[in-house]
Amino acid sequence: MANIKQEDKLRAAFKDRTDQTIDFKDQYRIMIALIVLTLLVWVMVTLLSKLILSSNELIFSYLVDHANLYSYAAFACIIIVVAVFRSYLYQISAFKDAFGDGASESIRFFHQTYETDQNSEQIIHTVYTRPTFMRGFRRWLITILTIGAGGSGGLEGPAIPIGEAMATGVSKHLGIQNVSWLRVLQMCGISTAVTTLLHAPLTGCIFASELVFGGRFIYRTLMYSMASSLIAFILSNHIMHVEPLFIIQHHSLKFTLVEYIYVIIVSIVVSVPSGLGLIIIFNRIKSLMSLLPVYTHATIGACMCVMISASLWYFCDIEPQHVLGVGEETIIELLQGVPFSTLSDWTILLTILVSKIILTGFTIVSGGSAGLLIPAVFVGVCASSSLYILLSHAAFYFMTPDLYQLFLLVGIASSLICIVDLPIATIILVTELFGVSFLPPAILAVAVSRVLANYYKKNFIH
Repeated sequence: MANIKQEDKLRAAFKDRTDQTIDFKDQYRIMIALIVLTLLVWVMVTLLSKLILSSNELIFSYLVDHANLYSYAAFACIIIVVAVFRSYLYQISAFKDAFGDGASESIRFFHQTYETDQNSEQIIHTVYTRPTFMRGFRRWLITILTIGAGGSGGLEGPAIPIGEAMATGVSKHLGIQNVSWLRVLQMCGISTAVTTLLHAPLTGCIFASELVFGGRFIYRTLMYSMASSLIAFILSNHIMHVEPLFIIQHHSLKFTLVEYIYVIIVSIVVSVPSGLGLIIIFNRIKSLMSLLPVYTHATIGACMCVMISASLWYFCDIEPQHVLGVGEETIIELLQGVPFSTLSDWTILLTILVSKIILTGFTIVSGGSAGLLIPAVFVGVCASSSLYILLSHAAFYFMTPDLYQLFLLVGIASSLICIVDLPIATIILVTELFGVSFLPPAILAVAVSRVLANYYKKNFIH
C-alpha cells in the first residue's frame, strides 16, 4: 500500500514526544474537533463506498444481463471517456495530488513534520498552507471516477489521504496551533476512514498507528484513534446497519498438527504471487508507462481494462466483475464455497488472480486513485482456493472439506502481510473479521509470509 520505508516510520516514532509534551488546555476544543472530524470522514467514506459499489453493481449487472457486443461497447465508451476526463484533470495543477493511491504521499508529509528544524508554529503554518478540505474532496472525486467507472482496486488506500486531509482541515478551521494535537487528529482521520470501510474498529486504529510509526505505538495518539474508530463503528452499526465485511464458519480453538503444516504450505504458496508476482508485474507496468506521454496513461489503463476483461469473458467465461471493480463479491463467493460456479476451477482462479493483479496495476500506475488492501485479500483468497482445489483433486494427504475455510483465511493473512506489510494490523484484522479462534494460524501465516516476502524483495526485486 503506502510505499514508506520502515526506517522512516521508526525515526518518526522515535522523535515523537506526544505522550510527554502535549498540552491539555484546549482539551474541549480537541474533543469537538475529534467528533466533527469523525462525523465528516465517516460521511465522506461511507458515501464513497456506497457510490462506487452501487456503480460497479449497475455496470456489471448490465453487462451480464445484456451479454452482447453492444453492451460491452457501451461499457468501453464509459470507462474510456471517464479516463480521458481524468487525464484532463491531471493537467490541472490542483488535481496533481489526487492521483495514485495517495497513502504514500500523506504519510510522507506526516513524517516530514519530524524532519525539520522549524518550531511547532512554523510547522503548523507550513501544513496549513497546503489545501485541506478541497484536497480530500478531489481525492474522493477521482476515486469515484477511477473505480466507480470500472477500474480495478480497493478503497482503503484513497481513504487514507481523505482522512488525513479532513483532519488537517478541521484542525485549521478550529484554530489548533499545537503540532502534537494536529498529528493526533490526522491519525484519528486515518483510523476513522479504515474503520468505516473494514467495519473493524481495533484494526482501524492499529492500522493507522502501524502505518505511520511502524513497530512502535504512541499511546496517547492510539487512545484518541480508538475513540474515533469506535464512533465510526457505532455510526455504521446504528445508521447504516452494516453487516460484517466477510463471514466464514467458526473453527474450534484447537488446531491439529496437520492443520498447522497446511498453514505453512499455504503461506509459502500465497507469498509467491503476493510478495513477488505483484511487485514484478507493477514494476513492468511502470516501465511500460514511463515510455509513454503522461496524458495518455489514463486512457491506456482504461483500454487495458476493457480489452483484458472482454477477452477473459469471451474466451474463459470469466465475468467482468471478477477482475474489475473492488472485487468484494468474488471474495464473498469464494468464502461461501459455491460448488458449481466458474470459481470451482483452479485454472480459472489462477487466471483471475493474474488478471486482477495486472488490471489493478494498470489502474493505479496509469494515475487512477485506488488502493491495494482489498486486492491483497482478493489475491490471497484466489491463490489459496486454487491450491485447495488442486490438492483435493490430487487426493493429497489429509485433505478434507473442513480445511477449505482455513486455507482461505491463511491466504488472506499471507497476502495482506506481503502487500501492506503491517503484521500486527493484519493479525488483528483477521481476528476481528473471522473470530478469535483463527488467531494462531493467522500469527503463523504472517510470520512465515513476512520472512519470505522480505527475502523476495531483497534477492529478486532490488
